[in-house]
Amino acid sequence: GNGMEKLNLWSCDLSGKNLVPLSQDGGIFPSFDSNKKKILFTSTFGNRETLWRMNYDGSEKEKLYPLP
Repeated sequence: GNGMEKLNLWSCDLSGKNLVPLSQDGGIFPSFDSNKKKILFTSTFGNRETLWRMNYDGSEKEKLYPLP
């Protein structure tokens, strides 16, 4: 693998407590979309980088684009 398979996205409250996993199949480079309602991130699951979008709570993951 590329060494990034174990990285995942998490959320927490402002105190840094109450951790909640948002991704289980890898996730790096998160950012909010322009509406601040979805999180865009890259996953390296399956040794191929893919762009994903999900709700801020980790639900409704949607594959947007497999990267070359």
